[in-house]
Amino acid sequence: MAQRTSNNVDTYCSEPHKQVHFDSRGNLGPCCQFMGDRPDTNSLEDYLASDWLKEIKTKLAAGEKISSCDFCWKQEADGAKSMRQKRNEFYSNKPDKGIEHIMITFGNQCNTACRICNSSRSSLIEKQYKEMKTDVTDPDLLKLVSKQHNWSKSKTWYRNIITDIVDKAEDIRKLEISGGEPFINVHFDRLIDALIESGKQLPGLNITTNGSFTEEQIQKLEVFDHLHINFSIDGCGERFYEYLRWPLKWDEVLDKIDILKKYSWLSCEFAIVPHNLNILNLTDSIRFFKEYTAFQERFKIGFSWLNGAPWYKLDNTPSQVRKDARDQLKDIDLSRYTEEEKDQIHELYNMIVNANTPSHLNMLKSHIDMTDKYRNCNTWNIIGWRYEDI
Repeated sequence: MAQRTSNNVDTYCSEPHKQVHFDSRGNLGPCCQFMGDRPDTNSLEDYLASDWLKEIKTKLAAGEKISSCDFCWKQEADGAKSMRQKRNEFYSNKPDKGIEHIMITFGNQCNTACRICNSSRSSLIEKQYKEMKTDVTDPDLLKLVSKQHNWSKSKTWYRNIITDIVDKAEDIRKLEISGGEPFINVHFDRLIDALIESGKQLPGLNITTNGSFTEEQIQKLEVFDHLHINFSIDGCGERFYEYLRWPLKWDEVLDKIDILKKYSWLSCEFAIVPHNLNILNLTDSIRFFKEYTAFQERFKIGFSWLNGAPWYKLDNTPSQVRKDARDQLKDIDLSRYTEEEKDQIHELYNMIVNANTPSHLNMLKSHIDMTDKYRNCNTWNIIGWRYEDI
């Protein structure tokens, strides 16, 4: 049965009908960008049958812009194509097969503390916040570093979902994994092993990673219908990368990209989150990763838009810096880029054009001061602009 077309096109979203997302605490929801409270359900079946999910579907189909989906509404208002629009387009005029996409955020165990990330996705940031809390005087920053995440399900939910995922392996189109850092999480390895040992025809596998994989881990994934790596990277070159992705090292990242280049059966997108700390490194990153992978079509450039930490938004930069960033993007020779990449670079340009409403500036300074002290570095000597110039 083809998907219905009578829904309100301005608000309808395929994801509550097509995707199930397990967040880092094991709570189920319609997608990774859904920011509201999630239902109190303990199994995949209970979630799919819940009145909560039915209400979400009804409201979006009827034209209501629910606040939990503000991330997509804001993207659309800023001139970028939201995940809602992209997924609706993908499923348009396709047979309705029910849930096709399962995404699992494997907790917050992570070996890096990315500047724009948070303690629900990084155990290193959680550790930093605990250690720095007594030194914080800014009330907004104190609220952030004191936030307690509900880990009441502990690690049991990781184990409990393995059977459900294996049971549905032949019915879904895509299994998507993020973290934390999946490749250092033993529960991720156990899920992969259980799927491989099942002997079933396995779906496509999409993994978001900072590159902390071994070659052996990559090799064993060839049995999936397709392997796609979302290489979360944000910057290029030792100076920018090691500042943004502390404590990872640039040379090690290049080694990991070289591993991916060996295996023609996988694809990779270098996923960059544009923000005010990397705005002057965006064009260099776009060029570098395309050139380093010899413009092979299976290696692409893509962008994930900032979801949280509004003090790091593109707006919080000097106007001249935003102009310089736009001029740099216009200088890229796009003749060897895919149409999708051209569209995304054009979206990025428009996002910078529309980034003219600074806010959360006190929080920007406080968060940078705290993190610089913890890492013993100076942000303003690295990023190419200064706070006073905003």
